[in-house]
Amino acid sequence: MNETVSVIMPVYNAEKYIAFAIDSVLAQSYSNWELLIVDDCSTDLSVSLVSNYVKKDDRVHLFHTDKPSGSPCEPRNIGIRYARGRYIAFLDSDDMWLPNKLEEQLKMFEGGKIAIVYSNYEKISEEAVRQYILTLLVLLIVPAVNLSGLTLSRMRKRISEIGVRKAFGAPRRELMMQVLSENMLYSLFGGILGLVLSYVAAFLLGGMLFSVDFVSNGVEDLRTMCVDLLFDPTVFLLAFLACFLLNLLSAVIPAWRVTRTNIVDAINER
Repeated sequence: MNETVSVIMPVYNAEKYIAFAIDSVLAQSYSNWELLIVDDCSTDLSVSLVSNYVKKDDRVHLFHTDKPSGSPCEPRNIGIRYARGRYIAFLDSDDMWLPNKLEEQLKMFEGGKIAIVYSNYEKISEEAVRQYILTLLVLLIVPAVNLSGLTLSRMRKRISEIGVRKAFGAPRRELMMQVLSENMLYSLFGGILGLVLSYVAAFLLGGMLFSVDFVSNGVEDLRTMCVDLLFDPTVFLLAFLACFLLNLLSAVIPAWRVTRTNIVDAINER
């Protein structure tokens, strides 16, 4: 089946959650869809956020009501009016879909005997979101902090070596750049290893780390989505950048301290 699905999303002052809703559509395993977002005269940044998605993906379209309707009914009707797909799917601006939602539900239409498909849902509380963010930070920061300690330990072992080189006229800048380059390479490999171990922990222990209370029995558990998000390229890049910057600081500070050590103290390893 390769029929177009028209996803209709009414919006009113949803700047806090709408990016999550749109991203969950973009992440669908079934890609033949169009997203019709109908703004009901929002007064926040919702329209600006949606406009950025419209520029990036030609499957995303933005429409407006003439005046505030005070209900999602009118925006949905406008979306239906402009829909070009054979199937209609509704998604509120403060909700999210699991990645295979459309793919699984479209299978139900095969055979032509079913006209409407619906599913249960899971409730995401802000407390659960905070738990997810905190767990992710711990998984990423702990390896980075440990790496910082290892870097400082390596620097202390090299104090005497640096003292001898300074005694023979090696400029501080040269020593600084050499130590920094060595530790940058060390930090790079350590950062990658830390991220890999974090993702392995998130994948294997997802049920314990990302467990969330839900309203009814859904098709999949929410923690599946959480683990999937960890492997999103954008999330991976941002997380890796954070670890890389932290480990960069862990290399710069010890290198600066070591190169400023008095020559006599450095040779005596004080």
